[in-house]
Amino acid sequence: MQKNLQAAVEAELISFLVESVKKAIYDGDLDLEKVPEVSIEVPREKGHGDYATNLAMVLAGQAGMNPRKIAEIIVENFESDIVEDINIAGPGFINFKLKNAWLWNNLKIITKRAADYGKIDAGKGKRVQVEFVSVNPTGPLHVGHSRGAVVGDVTASIMEAAGYDVEKEYYINDAGNQMDILGKSTLLRYREILGEDIEMPEDVYAGDYIKEIAQDLYDEHGAELMEKDEEQQLEICREYAYQEMLADIEEDLEEFGIEFDNWFSERTLHPDKIEQAIDLLRDKGYIFEKEDALWFKSTDFGDDKDRVIIKSDGSPTYLAADMAYHLDKLERGFDKLINVWGADHHGYIPRMKAVIEAFGYDKDILEVIVVQMVTLLRNGKKVPMSKRAGSFVTMKEVNQEVGT
Repeated sequence: MQKNLQAAVEAELISFLVESVKKAIYDGDLDLEKVPEVSIEVPREKGHGDYATNLAMVLAGQAGMNPRKIAEIIVENFESDIVEDINIAGPGFINFKLKNAWLWNNLKIITKRAADYGKIDAGKGKRVQVEFVSVNPTGPLHVGHSRGAVVGDVTASIMEAAGYDVEKEYYINDAGNQMDILGKSTLLRYREILGEDIEMPEDVYAGDYIKEIAQDLYDEHGAELMEKDEEQQLEICREYAYQEMLADIEEDLEEFGIEFDNWFSERTLHPDKIEQAIDLLRDKGYIFEKEDALWFKSTDFGDDKDRVIIKSDGSPTYLAADMAYHLDKLERGFDKLINVWGADHHGYIPRMKAVIEAFGYDKDILEVIVVQMVTLLRNGKKVPMSKRAGSFVTMKEVNQEVGT
């Protein structure tokens, strides 16, 4: 029996219908040279049974008979141990209602096969990467991230069950200004623990989680950071907070039932891989200079405007890092790239497809699943979500309250 329950029952019903028509031909009740292709479908109305076929109407022209009479002949010759009731409706539709016992027997098969039940080989082992969550390690995962986490993990599971070789990847955004802000936020809270009167500026992360990280840092190192210069203090705080947040993110995801095959650090792209990606596009004629900046000619590939990749101050844009990252993905030999993004990144899709096409690949190798933002209401009012303000509901809180 086929592993797919619906496919299995449909195949059985079609087989029984074919045998019924063959018997009618043999007995001389139907004048046909051969049995045509038989199809069945699920009726639109539940009262018409579990399955239906228009076979009698298909045969009417060939047999030169009234379709309802043909339906009566088919029903009379129909033998099956999985059908509880069979009836004729309208001009000649044949409706089937399955026995509950058949379903119960298949439930036993499902239980026995467990995780292997329903698996197919549609993917033929093609390599697929699903990249999802990929949240900046500057704060805890919140309830909004949980939606993308579930969608990504379920997508990967479905692809695996369909016969694809799937790799789940988390892209760690551990480069750029947000990491400096994380270090600055931690240092200020650390100095506060040491007794300084600190007024937190607006451009830092104000959540209580920063206080906890600073306290852990103090518990491990005491006041020894104050013996170093400010640049060293910031570097130590940045790295310490980064490692703490990354560990918390991984732990929260594991508690949520999600584990990644690979954690890819954005730091590994700077500067060499970014330069390599730009050089490749420059050689293809898709890079130009304007206003002391480097631009990517994304309009050549359907984007609404060209994009800056290296700013006039020499620093790379987010797109430059994403270019290098997706080139790395492509060079790893995946047949399909699936990214799960929030709805606020919807406008980013055309430029990433433009990048992939510019590299010389089919742009459709990239598929982006867009998930909508999460809105929480408390007492009928929207709960604000802000990492900077420290106002959000964490994924851990939701998991502990309602479970996975």
